[in-house]
Amino acid sequence: MKKFSFIYLPLFFLIYLITETVLKLNHSSLCHSKGCELAGGLLNIPAIELNYLGIAGAMILFLLGYLTYIRAFSKRYFFIFLTTMILFETIMIGYQYFASPLLCKFCLGVYGSLLTIALFTMKERIFYLLPAVLAPLTALYLLAIPKSDIFIKENTNYLIQSKSCPHCKKVKEFLKEKKIDYKKLDAKSIEARNFVKYMGYKTIPVLVIKNGENIKIINGDTNIIKYFEQKSNDNSNENLDNTNENSIKTSQPSDDASSSSVDLLGSTTQKDDGCGIELLEEKSCQKDEKK
Repeated sequence: MKKFSFIYLPLFFLIYLITETVLKLNHSSLCHSKGCELAGGLLNIPAIELNYLGIAGAMILFLLGYLTYIRAFSKRYFFIFLTTMILFETIMIGYQYFASPLLCKFCLGVYGSLLTIALFTMKERIFYLLPAVLAPLTALYLLAIPKSDIFIKENTNYLIQSKSCPHCKKVKEFLKEKKIDYKKLDAKSIEARNFVKYMGYKTIPVLVIKNGENIKIINGDTNIIKYFEQKSNDNSNENLDNTNENSIKTSQPSDDASSSSVDLLGSTTQKDDGCGIELLEEKSCQKDEKK
């Protein structure tokens, strides 16, 4: 049993990793699920390099297991390295679980292999491993990790706002009065916050108008209200022109992005009419509103 636990199980684990790496180098994989593709997108390095790292770790584990089998004094090093690999994979799997809608089946196979080795080799110490596994999972649970998913899908208006922001309330009252459909996105969500920061804005509300592949982004209550008022005036002028066949058609601003798929309205260099994305408390917004 000792030979099986310390030599054969690490050897099977090594073969498992080598097989996946060879397949991946030949544009194939043991894992054909969408979760495997999404997992690769969460890495800062090419996915194949993580395979190389895994193979190196499995080889060291196999070597330590072999030494443990023939020399008892090496057992502590085997346990330390195995625990390190389990903690590493716990973080990888945990991050996938919280950041991705699907898990990588190959990664689950790696995690399961490590836990199986631990179950056979660390029977007396298996309960010591439990807190070490739960600690990083708890830390990941407490962190606001953005989901690897599309949150702007349908063709409609999306308003990134906060309940405590008076500038947002002003825009919502205007949209309700004009009977303009929109979907609310909470600015406290990590996805919305990252989106606003990525576009270079420091304040909310931010309106995102999706129309097919064309996206228009408007920042600040003044700019948002001005956009819809201008659009309403343009539509009124267009209706008047259509009723008179002899009228001279004039060029009107279009709400569709002509030369680009993304149209940004609202300067990022001047002070915007909105609440700071970092300060969503009601006091900070009221202070801005009085100025």
